[in-house]
Amino acid sequence: MPSRNPVTVRVRRFRSVPTQTKTKTTPRSRIELSGLRLCLTPMDESLPAFRFGLEESELFWRDQYKFLLEKGYRLGSRYDPEWTPSWTLNKKLRAGLTADSIALTKEDLIDAIQVSDDQHVVLKRVNKTRYPHETKIMKYFSEGEIAKDPRNHCVPVLDVLQAPNDDGHEIVIIPVLREFDSPDFDTIGECIAFLRQLLEGFTFLHEHRVAHRDIKIENVMMDSAPLRIERFNFHFPDRTFDYTGYVEAKSTRTEHPTKYFIIDFGFSSQFEPEEMPPALPPLPASDNSAPEFKSLSTPCDPFPLDVYYVGNMIRMDFIDGHEDHPTSKGRLGFEFLRPLIEAMTKEDPSKRITMGEALVLFDELVSQLGDWKLRSRQLRAGNTGIEQIRGLAGFWRRRLRYTVTRLPAIPGSS
Repeated sequence: MPSRNPVTVRVRRFRSVPTQTKTKTTPRSRIELSGLRLCLTPMDESLPAFRFGLEESELFWRDQYKFLLEKGYRLGSRYDPEWTPSWTLNKKLRAGLTADSIALTKEDLIDAIQVSDDQHVVLKRVNKTRYPHETKIMKYFSEGEIAKDPRNHCVPVLDVLQAPNDDGHEIVIIPVLREFDSPDFDTIGECIAFLRQLLEGFTFLHEHRVAHRDIKIENVMMDSAPLRIERFNFHFPDRTFDYTGYVEAKSTRTEHPTKYFIIDFGFSSQFEPEEMPPALPPLPASDNSAPEFKSLSTPCDPFPLDVYYVGNMIRMDFIDGHEDHPTSKGRLGFEFLRPLIEAMTKEDPSKRITMGEALVLFDELVSQLGDWKLRSRQLRAGNTGIEQIRGLAGFWRRRLRYTVTRLPAIPGSS
């Protein structure tokens, strides 16, 4: 595109990022092709006149660059007020193929490096008026003995900063995590480990009288450090941090078990003992298929609603697939969980099992599975024969190694 035409050209892959706010963007024309979005954005005259300039939604982070650096967090060079695009300094580089030409996917989320220990972290701007309980609940699970409890799967808070000249927002720092199935599971047993942590984490939340109220699969993520994946790009996790190559896992969950975390507590509520059981209008959030949504004005107990969310989420991702996404058809080999799903998604909320009871029933169902089943290859429903054959030899080599070395079929179990 000629340099005299003041537009920003950006290629972005559709991807879910945990937040409750939608990115505000300037008017633009769009061309959508095969999941890639090519955006042509008129440049703001107040910004430097080069392609891939900052978008309006990114200016907040540019303005916080020096403050955050003083606090020990270094944003990417794109947000340095003195930023000069790398491709203008090195003619061998191309705009759109460098880390500093990637715009934010969500205006309230950005990654940074913690200078003191070179840790890759995420900074989340929280609207204190719109989400008054989010930071408080996150800190509750990040402090004292609760933070040390192995059943605690709430994403830990590393720091909380008050945004300068902005009393309405605070900045919460959390670790960088990956999508729960990136890379995908190798065996049925690895899926079982994930599902158990999922149920354990929400059981722990409910024991502390916290209803999440916005449960969806994108709000469960993974610490991928055990898989020995090199530092990856926050916006494109399949690429390296500097966007010069691709990352790959050098280990599997069976060899090095991973931990999964619950994120996004913007809609969450914590109740006092005397407030139990609570009655609140249901919040139209991620999964509005629950019977409680037949009447938004009728108060309901958010805890059985959470149970429905989790059960339906497992059903869609591991058994039946997503009705709204024809390409997502679930996974093979999880029909044994059907009794659990039915008990968690009963029409009458009072007849649903609790989250703790769901964990007990899950363990009972899993106890009936043999080693052969648990070590079986995890396959997605709807895959072609070629896709199922791909990687088969490598899988059997790994399976033989796991069996000989007596690694648990369910990672993390004794």
